[in-house]
Amino acid sequence: MAAQNHRKRLRNLLMPEQVVIAPGIYDGVSAWLAQKAGFDVVFLSGSAVAFSQLASPDIGLVTLTELASTLERIRDRVDLSIIVDADSGFGNVFHVQRTIRTLERAGASGIQIEDQLNTKKVKDVQNRPLIAVREMVGKIKAAQDAKLDADTVISARTDSFFSLGLRESLDRADSYLEAGADMLFVEGLRSKEDLEALSVRFKGRVPLLYNMLAQGHTPLLGPDDLAKMGMSIILQPATAIESAANATFNAFLDLKSTIDRSSPPVGTTRMSMAELLEAPAYLRAGAGYENNEEK
Repeated sequence: MAAQNHRKRLRNLLMPEQVVIAPGIYDGVSAWLAQKAGFDVVFLSGSAVAFSQLASPDIGLVTLTELASTLERIRDRVDLSIIVDADSGFGNVFHVQRTIRTLERAGASGIQIEDQLNTKKVKDVQNRPLIAVREMVGKIKAAQDAKLDADTVISARTDSFFSLGLRESLDRADSYLEAGADMLFVEGLRSKEDLEALSVRFKGRVPLLYNMLAQGHTPLLGPDDLAKMGMSIILQPATAIESAANATFNAFLDLKSTIDRSSPPVGTTRMSMAELLEAPAYLRAGAGYENNEEK
C-alpha cells in the first residue's frame, strides 16, 4: 500500500524554521499506530531493532539483512516517511553502497550513517570509537553515488563530541556537509550553548537533526526553540518501545501473580531498556571472552 512519494515528502518537510517530531518505531504495529496518531515521519533505529527482534542491548549485533527485513515489513503497512539508522553502514564504502541500495528497496526515505568504528572491542562498545574523517567522507560520497532515488535523504551523524569535544564535532560535521550529506546529526551536545554553536555554524546551510533522550545529556528544549536554531527533525527514539516493553512486563507480572496465588500482588514498575534486557550482565559476559584472549 506504500505510496512512492514518501522520500519527496521527507525532503519537503526539511524546511527552514520548521521542525518535525519523528518518534521511534520498531515493528509494523508501532509504525501503524504512529501513522494513525498523525505523524508524518518516523525513525527506525538499530537499537530498536536490537531490542525488539534480538532482545539484546544496542551493541552492533543487528545485521543489514535483519534491519532491511524489519523495514520491509513496516513499509508494507504504512505510507510514512521512514528515516533508518544504518549505524556505520555495515563496513567500508562497498558495504555502505550495498546498504543504501538494500534499504532503499526495503522502503527507506532517509538513511543515517555514523562515524563510529564498525567493529568494536567489547570494552569499547559504549565508548563510541571513531573512524578517520577522510573515511567517513568517503562513505558519504559512496552513499550518494549509490542512491537509486535522488530524493533519498542521506544523514551524517558524528559521535565525536564524546571524545573530542564541540569544536572537533562541528569541524567533522562541516566536512561531512562538504562531502554531500543532506542532513547533519551531532550527537551528545550537552547544553543550550552547544546547540547554539551548532546553530551558528549550520543554520540555513543544511537541515539538522536533534536527538531528544529523556535520560540522556542533551538539553530538553521545546520545538519552537529548536526550530529557531535550525533543527528540522526531533527524534524521540525510545519513547514507544520503552513504554511498550514496560507495559508488557507489568501485564505479565500481573498475569503471573493472578495465576500463582502464592505470589504477592505486584506494583507497576518502570525500567529502561538496558535494565529490562540486563545489559550490564550481557556486556560483562562478553568482556570475559576478551580478557581470556589477552592472557
